[in-house]
Amino acid sequence: MTASITDSAPAPAGGFRSAAEIIKQAGGSTHVARVLDRSVRTGGVPDDQWDGFVERGWAISREELRSAAAALGVRKHAAVPTAEALKARLATRTGDPRTMAEIFNDGGGPTAIAKSLPRPLSTVVSWQINGVPDDQWDTFVERGLALSREELRAASAMLGVQKHAAGQAPSPPLVSDRQRRRVRANPGGLSALCRLIDIPGVGPGREAVLAAHHRLWIEKLEAVERGEIRRLMGFMPPGSAKSTYAVDVFTPWFLARGRNRSVLVVTYATALAGRRGRKARSVTRQPVFQALMDVVPEKGRASAIDWGLSNGGEWMGAGMLAGITGNRADLVVIDDPVKGRAEAHSALIRKRTREEFDDTVRTRLKSGGRIVLIQTRWHEDDLAGSLLPEDYDGRSGPVLCRDGETWEVVSIPALAEREDDPLGRRVGDWLWPEYWPADHWGQFRLNPRTWNALYQQRPRPEEGGYFERRCFQRFQEHELPKSLRYYGSSDYAVTDGGGDFTRLTVWGVDARLNLWRVGSWGGQTS
Repeated sequence: MTASITDSAPAPAGGFRSAAEIIKQAGGSTHVARVLDRSVRTGGVPDDQWDGFVERGWAISREELRSAAAALGVRKHAAVPTAEALKARLATRTGDPRTMAEIFNDGGGPTAIAKSLPRPLSTVVSWQINGVPDDQWDTFVERGLALSREELRAASAMLGVQKHAAGQAPSPPLVSDRQRRRVRANPGGLSALCRLIDIPGVGPGREAVLAAHHRLWIEKLEAVERGEIRRLMGFMPPGSAKSTYAVDVFTPWFLARGRNRSVLVVTYATALAGRRGRKARSVTRQPVFQALMDVVPEKGRASAIDWGLSNGGEWMGAGMLAGITGNRADLVVIDDPVKGRAEAHSALIRKRTREEFDDTVRTRLKSGGRIVLIQTRWHEDDLAGSLLPEDYDGRSGPVLCRDGETWEVVSIPALAEREDDPLGRRVGDWLWPEYWPADHWGQFRLNPRTWNALYQQRPRPEEGGYFERRCFQRFQEHELPKSLRYYGSSDYAVTDGGGDFTRLTVWGVDARLNLWRVGSWGGQTS
């Protein structure tokens, strides 16, 4: 296969060519990138590719490439031309219409243009290669970078011809202007984004179907971004993808929608925050996300719990009890503040978690900051339970909580139990039936404590459905009332050879009808 368009590089009469001219005469950046199997930028040809350029006839010699790189370096660091100076230069220009490369060269190069607009350098570089988007044409004319919209239209047309000079069929644009407008809109932008990107753990959004609870959750998250909801709680069964949409997809979109925003994601452990951070960052590395939101990951920040975007956005992660430090945040997302049942049933850990929320997490918020709380309801007095009113009955919607804030609550049980179900289900309807068959839930219903807490969002005491744990209190022997009416209860099991246990218990009832367990015995009998 022939690697070059021409047999040899033309020798210019006026000396060595610029880097842009070398790449253009080699067949364009798309052709060169295809042959080299690597992207081609406008920052000069890397010196490890010089011999390849000479062998393919794209460059006269290594000296020409060295001269082009040196000239490009001078131009990169030159002062940014003023709009007046650029317009004066254009007014005296004659000759054929300029190419896109000439427009950028005359404007001082991508770096100078990026500084003057201002825009991320990577974005401006992509414009030089692929053409200036039509929604930027007026800006280029106003800044003196182009004579008119017609010049930019002609340059784009020439760029299109040049890009496909190797005989390749033109490739469609990564995203359309309509898609870009939809994703940047609110409401509806986050939902549109989910249908265009690869969702971590889910796959291509165009193949995924947003279930009813996903759509409701995304609507609430969009309201958080707009500032209409400042406090949001979300309770759903495990596997409902609540964290996927709230952390992995929503936080990058939130950062990309405004300049210099910051997000703090808090989980029960810093390691888990790192895993969530890597997933969220993977979204920002997708070319389609970058094309839709006009941002790229910031270079030089490789930590999974501390990374940023080219628009000044910052993503930070931390463990709930590991010591939260760093800058203040526009958005705090708390995703499972406790690890599991053992930690949730520790009064000390629950107390420390609430104190950390009051003393550290809330104090990290900027003015107008938002909080999203996502958690598994392990205990009736977990972080969410300590905030919700004591008479909370599982309803969704605005709820005035014990911290003095009105929280928007999204409580979605696996099995609908309320007439005012947030998804509009009838009592007895299952969640996400198109994904989970009805027999999926039976294995979890065998353990009432797990079922009530994790799947129905109403944590109950450790045993039974008739008495709550707070009804039982331990007492010392000297506290036993002297006047009691005594009763006995028994549960016999007299299987030969052992079997179940027999239980005998003596109870006392005081004058206030309090029930005291005075003594008990249990053992295997036959």
